[in-house]
Amino acid sequence: MTSLILQLQQEAMDTKTGVSDVLRKALVVATKLNLADFQSWIEQELNGYRNVDVPDYRKIPCRVVTRNPYHGWIPVMFPDAPELATMLSQVPMSRAIGELEALSIPSDGRGVFTIDFPPDALDGLMKMQSDCISLGLIPTRMIGRASIHGILEAVRNVVLRWSLQLEKDGILGEGLTFSASEKKAAASATYHVQNFYGSIGNVAGGDVHNE
Repeated sequence: MTSLILQLQQEAMDTKTGVSDVLRKALVVATKLNLADFQSWIEQELNGYRNVDVPDYRKIPCRVVTRNPYHGWIPVMFPDAPELATMLSQVPMSRAIGELEALSIPSDGRGVFTIDFPPDALDGLMKMQSDCISLGLIPTRMIGRASIHGILEAVRNVVLRWSLQLEKDGILGEGLTFSASEKKAAASATYHVQNFYGSIGNVAGGDVHNE
C-alpha cells in the first residue's frame, strides 16, 4: 500500500495537481498526526484568512490606478504622502486558495486584474488631494497574475518541505493511517509552519504592469 506521505510529496511536485487538492491531502496528514499548527495553517489556506494577518508570501505588489474614460488606466500618485504610497503598493491577499487558483488563470487572456478597495479605505482615499481622485475617478488596485501564481507555488513548496521532513523523521503512513510509533514521533517533534517557509518572504517580484 502506498505511503500517504510519499503520495503527498508526489502531488506537491506535480504542477498538474491543484494546490487545493494538495492542501486537502495535507489536512488529512496534519489531522491524523494531531499537528495543530499545520492543521490551522492548512484550514486558513483552504478557507481564507479571516480577521488574522496573512503570511508574508501572501503580501503582493499592486499599483493604485483609476480608469480615465479617455486615456484608460492611469496611475494614482500620492507625492505628498510617501508613507501612504508605500503602504498602498502592497495588498494582503486573504482569499481562499481555490479563489486564487481561479484568479491565476485569466479567462480574458490578460496578465493583470483589479481588486476594489474596502469601502472605508476607498472613502479615505476619495478625500485625498490627488489630481486623479479630485476628478471623481474611482481608484482601485491593479495586480499581476504572476504574483498570484507565486502564492500558489509558495504554498506548494511549504507542503513539500514539510512532507520531506516527515519522511526524514520516519513518518510515512500506510494508506490513510499512521502507526502508533509514527504518531508518537510526530508528537515529539516540533513542526512550525514558519520553519518551512524557507526564504519565501513575500512574492513582490517584478512590477505590476498596466493593461
